[in-house]
Amino acid sequence: MFNLKNVLYIALILHFMIASPLDNETTQKKCPHSWYQYRDSCYFADNPVMEFEKAQIECWRLQGTLFLAETIEEYEKVTEQSKSNTWSWIGITQDESFHDPKWVNSGGVAINTINWLVKPFAAIPNGWSAKAKCVAHLNSPIKSASYAFFFPCGAKLYSICEKNTTLLGLIQL
Repeated sequence: MFNLKNVLYIALILHFMIASPLDNETTQKKCPHSWYQYRDSCYFADNPVMEFEKAQIECWRLQGTLFLAETIEEYEKVTEQSKSNTWSWIGITQDESFHDPKWVNSGGVAINTINWLVKPFAAIPNGWSAKAKCVAHLNSPIKSASYAFFFPCGAKLYSICEKNTTLLGLIQL
């Protein structure tokens, strides 16, 4: 299901794709300064603390999205790059109408396969409530102590942005 924000983001990407011709130079897979690359995407975890919705908007401003992991390996590699001993927003939410949390954008690894505080995964023991619907990841120096947990979306936390390097080549950053 598309919401207005996702439609606007897709329209922005399509605009840059149409406006940017393809050539060998623009299709190189390279991340912008201060971003780090893992496989086909670039990640940025140096955002100041902000609420979930503002973090989404900031990622869009940077021509990306909140982090969406395609594999567990990607989830682990990327989240360990965030600031140590801090919480960072990732692209997962759960509304009252959902039975399970979902990635904000389509795709993503199965939610129950990421490391949650309480296992096996259930939303309520992992912090979900009518007021705590957005997910952040704790990056602990002890890998086994790193986990995802629900927070109120208005909490001010760090965030992880992602952009695909294939689109970067098309957008010509």
